[in-house]
Amino acid sequence: MVETPRVADYHHFNLLGNPYDTAIAASSMVFGGISDRYPDLQVVLVHGGGDFPYQIGRLNHGWSVRPEAQLHLKTPPLDYLKWFYYDTLLYYPPALRYLAEVVGTDRLMLGTDYPFEMCPDDPTRIVADAGLAADRERIFQDNPTTVFRLR
Repeated sequence: MVETPRVADYHHFNLLGNPYDTAIAASSMVFGGISDRYPDLQVVLVHGGGDFPYQIGRLNHGWSVRPEAQLHLKTPPLDYLKWFYYDTLLYYPPALRYLAEVVGTDRLMLGTDYPFEMCPDDPTRIVADAGLAADRERIFQDNPTTVFRLR
């Protein structure tokens, strides 16, 4: 995150800046055609994908009306949401439920923010609080094992 005066107060460089930077990175990969050129690349987005999954409608609309957004994409950005993996570090169960609904629990992995001060006391709690306890093994073990090729 590049610190600017706009995010200097209230720790906004971290609270807002980091998730926004995650969204910029994800959107740049999609609009830049990386996801089409390397479909087997496995990318994990931190901060639950930042603002990316929550602005997908705006990105889709921009793709449909802006020629520069269409340079490297044949299909809308929405089609690429499930290309990424996402950590669960959203701090707010309804946000995690939304993410699970739009990308599926097979794209989620536990996030912690360790060793930083933003690390929640119990990072696993949000998964239960979001009503995803039945998918606990998938989120905590199966998905990371697959992504990091631990088998």
